[in-house]
Amino acid sequence: MKKSIKFKEILIVFSLIGLGLTSCSKDDDTIKPNKKVKVEDVYGSYSGKTITSQDKVKNEQNVNFSAKAGVISFTELPVKEIVSTVVGDPKKTEEALKALGKVKYNLDYKAALNKNSTAVELTFVPKVLELKVPVDGKVKNVKVIFSAKDKGIYVSGKSNVVKFGFTVSELTIDEVLESRLVPINYAFPASVKK
Repeated sequence: MKKSIKFKEILIVFSLIGLGLTSCSKDDDTIKPNKKVKVEDVYGSYSGKTITSQDKVKNEQNVNFSAKAGVISFTELPVKEIVSTVVGDPKKTEEALKALGKVKYNLDYKAALNKNSTAVELTFVPKVLELKVPVDGKVKNVKVIFSAKDKGIYVSGKSNVVKFGFTVSELTIDEVLESRLVPINYAFPASVKK
């Protein structure tokens, strides 16, 4: 009887091992090179996360944008850190953000294929963003100057992804340069084409 039970236990163990190996044999864990792309492949609608960081504070937010020839268009650019820099008070910042509503921004770029035609490199030419921020019953005219030192990149693998970032490098409030500005970084680590 004991031999019969041990034989059954051994049979069950080997059966389970066999099933485990069989179920993994179809997995596609191979790393495939990116597909060949064209500059026009960048065009379309994207969704993903944006990570804004200022000093040691980071915020993450869902974002949607579209890309067409030479421009990435945001219908709702996150500007909390910018407004907070202008206003200085957390409660007043929230009030100002509500009054501002959705902030639209167009980010110009120049596109070029890499040498293997497996990625589109994006060189950004940021425009000035102008905001009218309400504070204590007055409106402050704010000019935001962005810079983009690093190139963005579009690749097509398992999904079509664009990755880029830019920085608020200068801020003027009512024509006065904000000398205490801690740079605000915007990172779009992996926005997927819809």
